[in-house]
Order: sequence, then structure tokens, then C-alpha cells
Amino acid sequence: MHDRQLLIDTDIFILLSGSGLFERVAAIFNLNRASLRRLPAVSRQLQKGNKFKKNYPDIIRKLGIEAASTIHPIETQISDASIANLLAAVDDIDPGEALLLGLLVENKSWLLTTGDKRFLRALARSPSLYSVRNAVAGRIVCLETVIELLVGIEGIKPVAVAFTNVRDCNQTLSVIFSSGENTGEEHCRAGLESKIRDLESDIGPNLLYRPVKRCEVDCI
Repeated sequence: MHDRQLLIDTDIFILLSGSGLFERVAAIFNLNRASLRRLPAVSRQLQKGNKFKKNYPDIIRKLGIEAASTIHPIETQISDASIANLLAAVDDIDPGEALLLGLLVENKSWLLTTGDKRFLRALARSPSLYSVRNAVAGRIVCLETVIELLVGIEGIKPVAVAFTNVRDCNQTLSVIFSSGENTGEEHCRAGLESKIRDLESDIGPNLLYRPVKRCEVDCI
């Protein structure tokens, strides 16, 4: 097993590039920038991918390309061919996501952060991936939880300000920070809780990483 790492799916990688929050997100999990890993194809996708050109302004894609030169790419492959084959057979899990999941299965201390609901639904609903789900349960950090943790540490305004440049590129960000820098913390937290609750009702209650809250610790 390798040292602890936080794997970053491309959708969140772009948002963290545009917001400059890599170090702060890593610190939430007692990691540093050197422990972050991205998919190898990020730079090429941002430079040439039509989907990315359509969904992200040039300045955001430029920031993503620059960030890709400072975040280590994933350099390992899935060692268990049976896991790789299971993941490759599911239509709504692309090769990059399959790599992230396979490595998460094989490295029990690693975490993965993603905002891709389609990918999570495919993982949750595919009967063939039952063993994969069990292996990664509790180690997938959705975008809403990333925001929730950041707001809990930094407060609402610094986080809202950081996401200003990418807010309109992502539906979750545009809803949660609907008033931009003037978004109220109560509104933000209520929106996050609602979105996480809806997602868990869709994919099951145990798949996502959920931080232990203070009141839960005190009641044990």
C-alpha cells in the first residue's frame, strides 16, 4: 500500500484550479499538495476536449492547465485485472473514472473526490460492482461535502469568494452560492445538507465519505 493520497476527478480538479483551493482541501484530510493526484489526461482534455471548451471559459481552462503542471498525475495502473474488467464493462463509468475507482479499491487509505453524479449512480446501481462498492464505501468525497468542510473551517465568505470565478461553471456552486459573496451561511448549509441528502437517497447511505460531527462524537 502506498502513502495516503487524495485522488481528484477532473470535474473537481477544474473547480479547485479556478478557486485556488488545492492546499486547503488537502489540509482537511491532513494531507498536502504533494499527496494530491489527478488523471493524466487532464491537460489534453482542457486543451482539446470539445466538452471542456463548451463548459469552461478560456481563463478557467488555462488555470486548469497551469495547475496540472503542479499536481502529480496518477502514474500507477490497476493491478487486479478482474477489477479493471468489471469497471470497464459499465457504460457510465469512463476509463478515467475506472482507474480512480480501481486504485481506490486497491489502496485502502486513499480517498477520491468527485462531483460527477452520473458516475456515482453507475457505481451504486450496477449489480456487477457490488464488491467494488463495498471496498470503496465511505471514501468518496462529493463536491457538496468538500464545500461543507471548507465552510466549517474557513467560514462562508472566504469560500464563496474563492469559488467566484467558477461558480457559473457548476450547477451545485451556482445554487449553493446563489448570492455570491453575500450568500448567508444558513442558506449555504441548508442547501448542502439538502443536496447531500438527495444524493444519498439516490445512491445509498454508505457510499459517500461523511465527516463525524462534534455532537456525534460527544454522544458516544
